Amino acid sequence: MENRKILNADQYVEYLAGTQVEHITLKEPYKTRFYEGIREAVMNAGNQIKIIDTIALYMTKKPFSMPVHYNK
Repeated sequence: MENRKILNADQYVEYLAGTQVEHITLKEPYKTRFYEGIREAVMNAGNQIKIIDTIALYMTKKPFSMPVHYNK
């Protein structure tokens, strides 16, 4: 499944901050500098970035188990 959207610089930084674990774990001042650099790059590219998210959906079957009967 794909999810497509166009974001401006601020929206993209917010998207990264909320979805990418690698960025969340950055310590200051690196985190702020990183997001500022990303924001500036998107602004310099026309303040638009196209996101195509691929959403992986994993399905599985519940393992078979024998019913448990309790004596009363």
